[in-house]
Amino acid sequence: MLNLMWPLMQGDDPGSYRFNSDWNMLDQFLGSKGMLGTNSQIRVNQDTVQIFKPKALIGKGGKPRRFSRPSAKSGSDLEGHSDHFPITVELNV
Repeated sequence: MLNLMWPLMQGDDPGSYRFNSDWNMLDQFLGSKGMLGTNSQIRVNQDTVQIFKPKALIGKGGKPRRFSRPSAKSGSDLEGHSDHFPITVELNV
């Protein structure tokens, strides 16, 4: 198995989740030898792996805009989505 996220775990914001000031990669895509080959019925396109970070999902300090309820102590963001950014990859079938 090959961890397809390794190339994204470097640079200024290497991850999909940030706790305090440390980035982490919560979600992983793993590809088997068969899925990486050209003759596979289901083939993973390694060049399309990305952390999905559109402006609407980015909050303060580059963190994901976390959805929170009005009673939250840190304030509410009813337009938030998650505590981590989603990851995407294209599969060829």
